[in-house]
Amino acid sequence: MKTGEKLYLIDTYIAMSLMNRDETSLRARVQQENVSICVITLGELLYGAHHSSHAEQNITKVQEMFGLYKLIRCTKSTAQHYDIVKERLYRLRKRLPTKNIWIAATAIQHNLILITRDQEFDFVEGLRHEIW
Repeated sequence: MKTGEKLYLIDTYIAMSLMNRDETSLRARVQQENVSICVITLGELLYGAHHSSHAEQNITKVQEMFGLYKLIRCTKSTAQHYDIVKERLYRLRKRLPTKNIWIAATAIQHNLILITRDQEFDFVEGLRHEIW
């Protein structure tokens, strides 16, 4: 890794978009960056693939995609970050889906910039994120 290089984590929405044939500019941009993906996103993508009308084909796409990026797993530290994020959101009276709290906690824990198209992450204190 080069000094000053940005490190990114993609959320589920971006990961799904990357599997869409029409998202060539997004794929090109992601390929130029140091991008990781978390196990929460893997679970979400596999669940969606299993329940799609082309399950086998989509499961294969998901598995191929996860070969392209570093996989970030959840640890005890991730759970501690999750607790902090969820508590802060509670105090702000802001709701975020549980999966997104885990993704945000993972990004914060590993000092990654979250790539998303979801503006609800704006309310997560300490989370660096970019809307792509």
